[in-house]
Amino acid sequence: MQASPPMSLPDALANALGADRVSTDPAVANSHAADWSDAPRCAPPLVILPRTPEEVARALAVLSQYRQPVVVQGGLTGLAGAATPQAGEVALSLARLNALEAFDTTGGTVTVQAGVLLEQLQTHVEAEGWFFPLDLGARGTCQLGGNAATNAGGNRVVRFGTMRERILGLEVALPDGT
Repeated sequence: MQASPPMSLPDALANALGADRVSTDPAVANSHAADWSDAPRCAPPLVILPRTPEEVARALAVLSQYRQPVVVQGGLTGLAGAATPQAGEVALSLARLNALEAFDTTGGTVTVQAGVLLEQLQTHVEAEGWFFPLDLGARGTCQLGGNAATNAGGNRVVRFGTMRERILGLEVALPDGT
C-alpha cells in the first residue's frame, strides 16, 4: 500500500482555520505585496486571514510544522518595509482581528484586538469622554497591533510618549503556535 502524499500547505491551513481564512487569489496576494515603504513589492503565494487570536495560533502552528516563513501584516502603513513579504513568505493579515472587546470607563482601559484601526479606537473612547493620545497621519488605516509592534510615537509623542506607554498587557501567539 502506497502512502498518500502529504496535505498541501493551503489545504492544511484551510483544514485548521476554514477555507474562508486562506486565500491564494492573485488579487488578494497583490494587495498584500507591500507596505507603504519603498521596499520591492513581492506578492505572497497565499494570504492567511484569521478572525481570532486562537486562529492566529493555529495558523502559526501549521506554518511551523511546514517550516514555512511568514510575514505578519497589520494595516500596511509602515515605512520601514517590515510588512513587505520576501520571496517565499506567506502573509498573515491581522485585519480581521478588529474587535473592541471591552472598555472599562472607570479605570480608563480598553481591550482590543490587533487589527483595530487607530481611528476606530480614538472614536470609540471619545464617545465615552476619554482620549487616546497616540495619533498618526495613517490613523484611518494603521492598526493597533502594528502601532504596538513598531512602538509608534506619532505627532503627540513629545507630550504623551509612544505606544509602549499605552499598553498594559499583550496576548501573543509564538512562532510554534503556543
